[in-house]
Amino acid sequence: MLFRNLAQHGMLLASTLPLSKAMFRSPIKLDVELSARSESATTENASKPAATPKPYISPQCAKACATLLSTFQSSQVDSVGVDAYQTDQAQYWSKFAEDVQPACFFHPYNKHEVAAAIKLADQDNCRFVVVSGGHTPFKDGSTAEGGITITFSNMKNVTVSDDRSLVSIEPGNRWYDVYKALEPASMNVIGGRVAHVGTAGLLLGGGISYFSNRYGWAMDNIANYEVVLVSGEIIDVNNTTNPDLYWALRGGGGNFGIITRFDLLAYEQQPLFWSGDRVVDSTIYNNTILDAVLDWATSGWVDNKSAIEIAFAYVQEYGLWIQESTLTHMDPQPNGSHPAAFDGWYKANVTLRDKEGNIPPTELTQDLESANGKRQLVYTMTVEPDRQLASDILEIWRQEVTPMVNFSDILPALQFQPQTPNIFQAMRRNGGNCVGLQDRNSTLLILNWSIGWSDPADDAAVNAAYARVTQRVTELSQARGLFHPFKYANYAHPSQDPIATYGEENKQRLLKISHKYDPTGVLQRNPGQFKLNGSPPQTG
Repeated sequence: MLFRNLAQHGMLLASTLPLSKAMFRSPIKLDVELSARSESATTENASKPAATPKPYISPQCAKACATLLSTFQSSQVDSVGVDAYQTDQAQYWSKFAEDVQPACFFHPYNKHEVAAAIKLADQDNCRFVVVSGGHTPFKDGSTAEGGITITFSNMKNVTVSDDRSLVSIEPGNRWYDVYKALEPASMNVIGGRVAHVGTAGLLLGGGISYFSNRYGWAMDNIANYEVVLVSGEIIDVNNTTNPDLYWALRGGGGNFGIITRFDLLAYEQQPLFWSGDRVVDSTIYNNTILDAVLDWATSGWVDNKSAIEIAFAYVQEYGLWIQESTLTHMDPQPNGSHPAAFDGWYKANVTLRDKEGNIPPTELTQDLESANGKRQLVYTMTVEPDRQLASDILEIWRQEVTPMVNFSDILPALQFQPQTPNIFQAMRRNGGNCVGLQDRNSTLLILNWSIGWSDPADDAAVNAAYARVTQRVTELSQARGLFHPFKYANYAHPSQDPIATYGEENKQRLLKISHKYDPTGVLQRNPGQFKLNGSPPQTG
């Protein structure tokens, strides 16, 4: 995610993106200076010894990890105290997740080993969770304190079908791995916008893509899932085989089984597509940019090869409030020109950064890389597109962020992400999905406010400020009749319970499907993103 991976999102922000690498690179001198500072800070942080106490490990989990170690290769099981264990922890984007200490990490090579690990953990009454890319900002989303964390680092196959209609990917891939593998074949899939974000979490929560305005969210471009059930049974799930589960997996998260392969619809990809990355001083160009965003949200989206990703942020190093627009178009453009859908952005004629041209999609995902190691907080909301409301939301966010601008290593951002009628139409394919938006016929605006910071002493103030943003924006949009209940799961805070926003009928249907495929509720009582009745079970 622009900040989707500030978020993100994918935004992941997903989704907090480091401005040193992607958000503020305009004068080359600034680009180099910021990158150097970022790398220096990363090195400094990495050199600090960990002072985290060893976790409490129950006898059940100690036994389960010992069984894994005696059953599989020693290199597949990393326990507390070994160097590989620290490497496993460092994969997480958020410091909150990184600091969690499982009893062991298990690295399966295939679906059968995944099935064996899940059955073992359940039989021994040991908490477990699976992790793809580790981009969840909060603890318990892809970590299991004192339990078993199953990481897919050894499952990274990317395979193209003989007829080039499908691309099969395993969940250990990050999106850059997938795109780079497909580049020589001039093919692509609908996936994440940031290189390092994991594939599985994004696909199970929705998946906003640069190509979504044409093809829909990533989850609506999945032809088949290979699923390991908690019983150990391995099944295929698609529109004709287990169609109830196919509907549920499109937005329902990891509540039904463990996905060990996604078969994605494949699309022909030109070697280059057009990208414009524009950064401006938002105190000067707020109105210009918001006008452009709302114009695209109401009419510009008709060019279904166009996409926008919009973020406002505060750059602490320079004391600047900036705005970055990542504009993309599936067709290359003549040198020095831009697609007409983006005319509004070019009314802001003084930029801090203006990088445009025809590039490979993999290059853009690398531009939007974000470093691990910060404390992360993300909230989301959905509203009707309205120019005055958008301006007022930006002002609320700034009011709450301003008292924190001197906090250590802080990076706050606010994203506006229009979701178009083309996206909702794609949700009707193959029996629809579970998020409850498929009957929508006009654009919605997904909001995402995210923040990264370094000092634990600032936790309470940051949490309180962003809770106030959420409350104030909710009350304002409701008062104006512009609030929409939907919460995008990949950007949601643990308090937001996104699945409840899919509609009561859909939620009850999801609960019924969960009981069918996981009758004893194993996945509901273990960690792992959002559960059907709220956030994951808390630990520690």
